[in-house]
Amino acid sequence: LQEPGSRQTGIFRLKHQDGTWRWIKAVATNLLEEPSIGAVVINYRDITERKQAEDAAREQRELAEALRDTSAILNRSLDFEEVLDRMLQNIERVVPLETADVSLLEGDAIRIVRTLGYDRHQVPIEAIMARPQPVRDLANLRRMQHTLQPDIVPDTHEQPDWVRMEHFQWMRSALGAPICVGGQVLGFIRLASEKVGFYNQVHAERLQAFADQAAIALQNAQLLLQTQESLKRLTALHAIDTIISGSFDLRFIISSALESLTSQLDIDAADILLLNPHSNALELEASHGFRAGTLGRTQLRYGEGYAGRVALERQTLHVAGLNERDLASLHNQVTPSENFVTYFGVPLISKGKVKGVLELFYRRMFKPKADWFDFLRTLASQIAIAVDDTGLFNGLQRSNFELTLAYEATIEGWSHALDLRDKETEGHT
Repeated sequence: LQEPGSRQTGIFRLKHQDGTWRWIKAVATNLLEEPSIGAVVINYRDITERKQAEDAAREQRELAEALRDTSAILNRSLDFEEVLDRMLQNIERVVPLETADVSLLEGDAIRIVRTLGYDRHQVPIEAIMARPQPVRDLANLRRMQHTLQPDIVPDTHEQPDWVRMEHFQWMRSALGAPICVGGQVLGFIRLASEKVGFYNQVHAERLQAFADQAAIALQNAQLLLQTQESLKRLTALHAIDTIISGSFDLRFIISSALESLTSQLDIDAADILLLNPHSNALELEASHGFRAGTLGRTQLRYGEGYAGRVALERQTLHVAGLNERDLASLHNQVTPSENFVTYFGVPLISKGKVKGVLELFYRRMFKPKADWFDFLRTLASQIAIAVDDTGLFNGLQRSNFELTLAYEATIEGWSHALDLRDKETEGHT
């Protein structure tokens, strides 16, 4: 303002006597160019409403840009984890946070799949992500499941149902939004802060907008996964069908089918026990994927162990979370060192008769959907028909061989009879 007639503008914030903060615009003008005046005049104007409107408009633009950016990555990428990483970054642009995570439901438990900012509080997040947590222990998640609405916790210390877990004692306020598809909650986006009263309804509405986008990403990921799984199953069925149609060697068919099954469908190990019609016992025919290599000789009576039970009841058996008692119900070739966690036993039935049992083993928890069981039954039926057809073929071969022997024996008998009747042609007949 040293030059006569110069002007300078500034915007600053002042605390009003009623305790509110007001935005003030000040315009200072140097009036020294007037010979009769030697002063600087400063005009003040309260621009709080205009500033608030500008801030609101700016925040709306930032929110729109963040949502648009998330939508763009959603449209060009089917990688669910990539979409979630970008989404958390965009949430941080428009909602204040210290930590954030995306969690998905697994039955009655919840597992964290993506995170942001937990390293700031030295939380061992990898260990936490490795184990699901029961939803019943988290009241705010139960509320969101019931209401399908965001949930604000202003002060965790004042929340009677808040569970103060190890490594999360610093958390004082929290905000969550449900990820819903078709009215069903599939997961949650959660934010947290060490400050009390950190979140408000505006933050909740913004977070829910991102949760809705997460729902679209999750739905796309599920559709892609279902398509890939269906393709894997069709490929496995086709491969096994090709093996069956190309050979009548039962051991080769079963061994090749098990190898194709385990490699293409991410099954850790599998075996097939066939029913011996003479001893009425299940005998191990082939195995694949076991750490001990090829399993030894095994025989199970009807109703004995899981395989015998499957054959007797003619029903698929699913056992999750195998314990020592469960392992004792498997045949003696399956040792605890295999570390199996999930078991499936499927009867091989053809023309109404049990031909054997197909067993599948996982070294992890595996909870398939109904369509997976339909596929498993189709696969078992295909293998059972192969066992039956191979048995018929081998039976026909034996019958043909026996008929050939009988035919040759008959000819020799006739020849011997002719030799006995005519001494002159004896030895030449």
